[in-house]
Amino acid sequence: MSSRITLFNRELIIYIFRCSGWIGFLYFIGLIFALPLEILTIVLNENSEYVKFENLFSSQQMIQFVLVIGIPVLLAIFLFRFLQIKQASDFIHSLPITRRSIYFHMIGTGIGFIILPILLTGLILILFHSAIDVERLYTLADIWSWMGITFFMEAMIFSVAVLVGMVTGLSALQGLLTYILLALPVGLFVLFVANVKFLLAGFSADYYLSANINSISPLLAATEMKKWNFSRLIY
Repeated sequence: MSSRITLFNRELIIYIFRCSGWIGFLYFIGLIFALPLEILTIVLNENSEYVKFENLFSSQQMIQFVLVIGIPVLLAIFLFRFLQIKQASDFIHSLPITRRSIYFHMIGTGIGFIILPILLTGLILILFHSAIDVERLYTLADIWSWMGITFFMEAMIFSVAVLVGMVTGLSALQGLLTYILLALPVGLFVLFVANVKFLLAGFSADYYLSANINSISPLLAATEMKKWNFSRLIY
């Protein structure tokens, strides 16, 4: 009996959720602690009228930063780790599905593990906004901006991590090399500017090193997400 190649394979999806679903759950729990629970604590505090947010990234900024730069890399490592484990690789490649479909299954579920916690957290924030007086803390526009910027940053880091994983084929080095590659543009820019000042008279290296250097690297840009405007990011 000939095998049938399908675009959607239930066994593969179950395997992915079994091996990597905990990362999406961990991400959702982290967002709950960083945003809804923090906001609820502020609202229930008697002195909450003195608390103001620049935007939603101001709530537990360090936790959000760690989640943004950590979760996509973890997903990329664990989603494609089957390539280095013979038993898992044999199982997945024995399924009636092409390698291209396997790749898109991994990418699709990885994006799903990123966007679903963001959507659920955004929904909770919208419910808070409609049921509790939190207008002084954030608006509906702040929610959409937070969701868009967070997803954009994580999708970009996830893409880089997958690329590094495909090139190296080693989980132990994938995370380290991903962060090195993300920080590489800053190092190259600093090296370029530091040498140009010796070639061009009057060239102000300090000006270029201090002006928007964080926007060159996604890692450094993640530290200043609260300054981003999603409408400017799109247009």
